[in-house]
Amino acid sequence: MSPIVLRPHQQAAHDAVFDHWLNGGGNALIDHCVASGKSLTQAAIASTAIKSWGVQVLGLTMTKELIRQNAADLKKYWPDAPVGINSAGLKRRDTKLPIIFAHPLSIVRNVRTLGKRHVIMIDEVHNVSRKEEASTYGKIITQLRDAVPDLRIVGLTGTAYRLDTGLLWEPWKGKASMWDEPVHTYNMLDGIRDGYLVPVIPRPGGVKLSNAGVGTRGGEYIDSQVQKAVDTKELNRAIVADIISKTYDRNSVLVFAAGVEHAEHLHEEFVQQGASAVVVHGDLEGKDKARDERIEYFMRGAAKFAINVGILTTGFNHPPCDAVALVMMTKSKGKLVQILGRAMRAHPGKANALALDYGGSIRELGCIDQLVSSKVAGEPGKAPTKVCPTCDTYVPASTLKCEHCGHEWEKPAPKLSTEAFDAPILSTQQDAKWFDVHDVHYSLHQRIDPATNQPMPKSLRVSYYCGGSVNVSEFLAFAHPKPGARTLAQRKWRARSVGDVMPATGEEALGMVAELRKPARLQLRKNGKYWEIVALDYSIAHRDGPKSNLMTDAEAREVANV
Repeated sequence: MSPIVLRPHQQAAHDAVFDHWLNGGGNALIDHCVASGKSLTQAAIASTAIKSWGVQVLGLTMTKELIRQNAADLKKYWPDAPVGINSAGLKRRDTKLPIIFAHPLSIVRNVRTLGKRHVIMIDEVHNVSRKEEASTYGKIITQLRDAVPDLRIVGLTGTAYRLDTGLLWEPWKGKASMWDEPVHTYNMLDGIRDGYLVPVIPRPGGVKLSNAGVGTRGGEYIDSQVQKAVDTKELNRAIVADIISKTYDRNSVLVFAAGVEHAEHLHEEFVQQGASAVVVHGDLEGKDKARDERIEYFMRGAAKFAINVGILTTGFNHPPCDAVALVMMTKSKGKLVQILGRAMRAHPGKANALALDYGGSIRELGCIDQLVSSKVAGEPGKAPTKVCPTCDTYVPASTLKCEHCGHEWEKPAPKLSTEAFDAPILSTQQDAKWFDVHDVHYSLHQRIDPATNQPMPKSLRVSYYCGGSVNVSEFLAFAHPKPGARTLAQRKWRARSVGDVMPATGEEALGMVAELRKPARLQLRKNGKYWEIVALDYSIAHRDGPKSNLMTDAEAREVANV
């Protein structure tokens, strides 16, 4: 037995992967938000694959920090794990052990030295190019599949989309993706609800960087032009002073710079202004040793600020970090999510994460918990906000009372500040209203698959009546052909069922609706001309509900997200 008990979402993802494979599914995709513990999910998958199937496993990821972390967490989960590392950056070249964690560039020219590998785990799988055959990952997969035709692949990511091609599982330019839809999804709102993540408080910097004269290439700002635009002595001095003043009550701060020279200049300003700081980037003298020493210095609390360029963006695990400062700009929502995720891990005494945005990336990209479809990649929607004059926090434009400091606005609300974001940082921070639920009705619903013109499996339709024109339905598709839809239906059922049995079809679910708690209220948000459900509140038992609808005091304080 493992000394570590998996979190429920980690166990569910593990189970979903093997169910997917055993039922004939293809490459399995796990869409778990940043800082949700994907390394332990990988550890469980590797352990089961070796102990139950007797196979050889290869773990791939693009940073040595993640390679080291994934191997270490596997040892925590399975102390006797036969695990090795193959990474030039870590000065390890293991090839024969049953589990190898490797950097793709370290093995692409000598894949055959690893022998047969039956399962590949790819961490941060959004880094895999859609031109799979020509990519480093594609070359590795092709060679391993030649030796093992029944090769099984699982990909894990906290940002299941790419700036250039959209959602990872969507077709692109007429070509099918290498991934099926996610077999399991766990988003930021789930993590915050479950206490594994803390919410982000987005605030504007006191200095605003301009993107005037900055071009784009491949949908992203050109790094060299960004650095030229923002790296001036006057801006650096003012921004560093602003960061220091706004993070006086913070424990550990990551600063993201626009380039190597910019990072060095910011570091000089922090030192000159009396702050303890280190700078980390790929051009350090002494390379890996210098980088590791500075990261360790920051992580043990000897420095409050770490200024970095592309080093501490993905996979960096330092729970005490409670603030980030973006002294750069990006058009990539995936990159933004990864940056903010560095400060979102729960830690004792940590109530939230502060995000200072000097380059307007949050304003431009919108809610970090909402994915971008390939059809609208780079065109996120806008949701107006304003700045609280008391605590300097971005809030939805319709807010009349700030949830952070209690400041109240008079009606009508003032005009939007010219410094305000166009979108809040989490979708739940958008305008939403609570409505009492007068009745709930259950029925079966069947739709026709537009691709085949054939009837799809019936789903359970749950209709909520709130009076007047405010009525809304949701559909629980337990037998849907896509695993993501089935997983969503199961999650919604668990959130409201008082029983232990999970229905497999809509028909079974309809026969079990007596087990479902009835919500007292719904939180709804208008999406165009339709209402969409944000949350269900079970804190008040319905008068006509069964006794099992009554909740404990702890349950009464919890609102279950849909």
